[in-house]
Amino acid sequence: MQKQIEEVLNLYGDYLLRIAYTYAKDKRIAEEIIQDVFLAYYRKHDQYREEAVLKTYITKMTINRWYDY
Repeated sequence: MQKQIEEVLNLYGDYLLRIAYTYAKDKRIAEEIIQDVFLAYYRKHDQYREEAVLKTYITKMTINRWYDY
């Protein structure tokens, strides 16, 4: 499981940070959002039903987290 999370972070971390920064306009806030997203993904990865591409799924998580922020 740990390896899977690291792979997802390595694959999509920079991309998601750019998405979060686009919305937040603040690097520190964008980094906090990404931390929250990956923590949520780690806790709830078993709920991912593969109905969407993983990149799409975590991108939506990132945008939703920004709305919550």
